[in-house]
Amino acid sequence: MNQQLSLPVGLTDAATFENFYSGRSAEAVKRIQYAVLPSSGDRCIYIWGEPGSGKTHLLHAAMRRAAEHEVRSVYLPLFDKTLTIDALEGLDETDLIGVDDVQAIAKRPYWEAALFSVHERVYTRRATLLVTGNAPPAQLTLSMRDLATRLAGRLVYQIVPLNDEEKLGALKLRAKHRGFVIGDDVARYILQRYPRDAKALFSLLDRIDRASLAQQRRITIPFLRSLEQDDAG
Repeated sequence: MNQQLSLPVGLTDAATFENFYSGRSAEAVKRIQYAVLPSSGDRCIYIWGEPGSGKTHLLHAAMRRAAEHEVRSVYLPLFDKTLTIDALEGLDETDLIGVDDVQAIAKRPYWEAALFSVHERVYTRRATLLVTGNAPPAQLTLSMRDLATRLAGRLVYQIVPLNDEEKLGALKLRAKHRGFVIGDDVARYILQRYPRDAKALFSLLDRIDRASLAQQRRITIPFLRSLEQDDAG
């Protein structure tokens, strides 16, 4: 089994630490970046937050950072129904393991036992395990008490949802990394007129980017209104 970098697919843009607006989660983001390095000494970090808070983005960013430092890594999205339990085996040559959405295996004893085994082997080999979930370890409804206890006893960080001002900053940061600039007036207009969850906002930026390039127009409020008229028509 090849344990080289496994990059996730389906991102609207490359998920990196540089284009993640950390807001009040800056300490968590800094610790995750540090954990990627073999010299960090971090064995396990549990990261939780509501859907859309950026947990998956951070795992993807960690995988990319690992590749930059030639750290052997693998990304395991437990929400993916095509993933088999065999994916949790044969990881002894992997230095960084990213396990996404651990709540997806709650009440599935064989999966829970397999993840527990991964955790124990990580500590034996001095590798690093990053795990995300939608709730603190004690609230995951895991059948295996030992697994919940292990996760709760490690470094645990919450990714705090962005407030409106932070979303404004995140929009501008994402736009910058796409190679264009939006002013505060445009960013506030977007927040007032469109769904505020991060996935929807960043998908909207993709569309704005494509449309502005196609039409060779600056990104202004009148430009956004013209897109809305196209939708209405």
